[in-house]
Amino acid sequence: MKDIEHKELLSIDCSHYRQMQLCWTRFSSDAQILCSSAFSFQNNEERHSQSELLSRYCEELRIKSSGNYKNLSAVCVCLGPGSFTGTRSSLAFAKGLCAGLTECKLVGASTFEIIQHAYQQLDPLFSVIDARSNSYFSSFHEKDANASPSIKLQNTQDIARFLMQARDTHPRIFLAGPAAQQVHAKLTNDFAALQQNIVLPALPWRHVANVLTDIGMAKTIQEDFCDPHCSPIYMKNAVQEPAQKT
Repeated sequence: MKDIEHKELLSIDCSHYRQMQLCWTRFSSDAQILCSSAFSFQNNEERHSQSELLSRYCEELRIKSSGNYKNLSAVCVCLGPGSFTGTRSSLAFAKGLCAGLTECKLVGASTFEIIQHAYQQLDPLFSVIDARSNSYFSSFHEKDANASPSIKLQNTQDIARFLMQARDTHPRIFLAGPAAQQVHAKLTNDFAALQQNIVLPALPWRHVANVLTDIGMAKTIQEDFCDPHCSPIYMKNAVQEPAQKT
């Protein structure tokens, strides 16, 4: 991308159910992070008012970072899966910014891309995200795999069944993502045979915008922009596991 030096990037991650993560960065040889903040929701009313809060928090972040909307080369937003309210609000906000700033492009990354980037040294990686109602969005990522990993909607029994099959070729599988500790506890408690096969990373998952920023900067430089009409990734995009007969 031409003349990107000293331009800026705003990263927005609202896929978490209880907070939003924002980061304002300046493009330079060492990717200068100007300001990064996390804003937790105090109650359900705030969680359902994310579109209004996002505008205010972005302005607070811009002031703290001495950033300038006119300097934005791109807005990078997490597309989910996760909180549908959050991803929908943040994507709409990002699209509005890009529409009003002629040189600002829209960049997107799924929550699974963020997890895989955060744990890029671990292989294979089974990522899990809370989908509510005792279900999880999941994705199995292998570095040498040719096909892109699919996103599935599974309960713990579905996950256990998949991992039982996967351990035949992968005796150690890393379990990562926002719901990793929760799923790990359920699996090791209810499926003792998996205890030796599933491993939590040494560093637990933290939902941080800095990881999204790394992805956003790389995609901006590569001019890997989103379609202006893109949508959040949520349940209808996932592959529903078929019900098992009992």
